[in-house]
Amino acid sequence: MAITLVQAQSLLDASIKAYEEVLVSQSYQKADRSLQRAMLRDIEAGIDKWNTLVDKLTIKQNGSPKIKYVVPSS
Repeated sequence: MAITLVQAQSLLDASIKAYEEVLVSQSYQKADRSLQRAMLRDIEAGIDKWNTLVDKLTIKQNGSPKIKYVVPSS
């Protein structure tokens, strides 16, 4: 099953929200899952994972990144 850009962005947003909530308080509860401050590294890893996937899917959707300028070598 391939994850779409919309799904990846939604998961990234949820990960960032969880991270912010855990920083403010000691824990975050969503549905049947509870995240604790001790899990910050796991949450950060999730943010990195989803951010990387969002970047890749955005490039895939929009085409390769464009070169904006070139610096000539000396």
